[in-house]
Amino acid sequence: MKVLLINSPLFKYRNNLYDEDSLPPLGLGYIASQLERDGFEVEVLDTIFLRMPLADIIEYINNGRPDVIASNIFTTNCALVKELVEAIDYPAHIVIGGLSVRELHKYILDWATANPIDMVIGDGELIMTDILHDQVNESPFIQQGNRRVFQANGCSAYFVQNIAHAPLDRHFLLNEPVKHALGFVEANIVTSRGCIYNCSFCAAARSLNKDTPIREMDALLYRPKSFLS
Repeated sequence: MKVLLINSPLFKYRNNLYDEDSLPPLGLGYIASQLERDGFEVEVLDTIFLRMPLADIIEYINNGRPDVIASNIFTTNCALVKELVEAIDYPAHIVIGGLSVRELHKYILDWATANPIDMVIGDGELIMTDILHDQVNESPFIQQGNRRVFQANGCSAYFVQNIAHAPLDRHFLLNEPVKHALGFVEANIVTSRGCIYNCSFCAAARSLNKDTPIREMDALLYRPKSFLS
């Protein structure tokens, strides 16, 4: 089974004026690493780093025809992900994840596609394998036709209790490690999941995620592979 994980685009067209450095999609990297361990053929398409316009992404998917297309989503690019999903012209399994799904799922339920769509609120790496095998051992909290919404929160068996044990193979990430001009190697790491703050504009606000405990990395248990391996 071929699985394509997409770091969803910020712009519909190629924006030659956008020159900011992009962070690697570590969340997708964790999911890809777990899926690969579970025997799936996995690719991560970082459309932000590659600066791919929407038309090129759609063409890439329809030419490659992966069995599963999984994408993150943000409030700012919800319309772009909708257009992307609705343009897939063959039978495929769609999975949408990310913190914004907590609010956006009510709109995703109405997207115009015959393809099944599963949505995940919370940790994605443990539940994805069971979604793809159609063996999820927890009921969706919303099911509408071929659309399902799952919650991998603190009460779920799919909640990652110790994030130090989550595998991350960095070969899925295109823009790291970075060789610093002074000779040392730099890479991004995740030291915690969840946020203690309550910013009104943010999907990670504590008041919106009371069912998800904050987890901090235990440095004594964290044993990353060499960044250069």
